[in-house]
Amino acid sequence: MSKSKESEGRVTVIDVQCKNGHLLFESYQKVGRGRLWQCYFDKMSIDNTGSQKLEISNDVYCPESGCGLRIGRVANIRGRMAVKLNQGGIKQIRI
Repeated sequence: MSKSKESEGRVTVIDVQCKNGHLLFESYQKVGRGRLWQCYFDKMSIDNTGSQKLEISNDVYCPESGCGLRIGRVANIRGRMAVKLNQGGIKQIRI
């Protein structure tokens, strides 16, 4: 049987930035190893994008004026609300 990432026990606290270096999510708790594919709302400490107020399938953009990069979209992933990240819109995070 394979273990879920939640039971893996490896938690890393990271800051998620857009490709231009603007802070999107502060103190996000990433569980497990590998790339960051989505950011669950319940693992975010501070959401600078306002994505938690959006409905499912709405796009999330960088909040900095003049930037406007598409970060991802709001989705329901395995019963949890999250931002499904656009890999070209964020600085690559691989742990």
